[in-house]
Amino acid sequence: LTYRQLNEEANAVAHTLIDMGIGKGDIVGLMLPRKNALLSALLGILKSGAAFIPVDSEYPSERIEHVLTDSESKFIIVDDVIEKKGIDLSEYVDNLLDVNELLKEEDTSNPDPDVHANNMAYLIYTSGSTGLPKGVILEHGNIANFVYPDPRNVCTYELVHNLEKEDYKVLSTTTVAFDVFQQELMGSLLNGVPMVF
Repeated sequence: LTYRQLNEEANAVAHTLIDMGIGKGDIVGLMLPRKNALLSALLGILKSGAAFIPVDSEYPSERIEHVLTDSESKFIIVDDVIEKKGIDLSEYVDNLLDVNELLKEEDTSNPDPDVHANNMAYLIYTSGSTGLPKGVILEHGNIANFVYPDPRNVCTYELVHNLEKEDYKVLSTTTVAFDVFQQELMGSLLNGVPMVF
């Protein structure tokens, strides 16, 4: 998947969500397998102005239900993973969006949501080791600071500057519902470093 293809697919998702009334302050869940469509949907949610919440389909059904209910997601983007894994989302049936349908949108121009550093970008849930998992909000400014290749941000700085010397790639191995995934995704793609997904 090239950067252009990823951008166009993300824009298609964003425009569909915007047409559905999604924007700044809204939360959209993702329950997708590790395929290109996951990246397109995640970035499309951000480009719509909304925040995303990644939900791992491998998690126990109680955790999935808690995350979806507690987060008050307006929509949940899925594909056939829920049928394949036997995940019961029947109570959310009116809120399910098929990623393949979102990708059919013909408008692939860059949307222009009014998003600022202090707007919510994503919501991630803790492990729940001390009780129920709790949602933690990260803002756009947090992500920008995290992935900016400043010398004080050693991980991203080394990745970006060593790319110039060697043919670096980032191997993404963590679950999408773990915060390290954001480093793998945002740290690499927002700095022009190829990612193996």
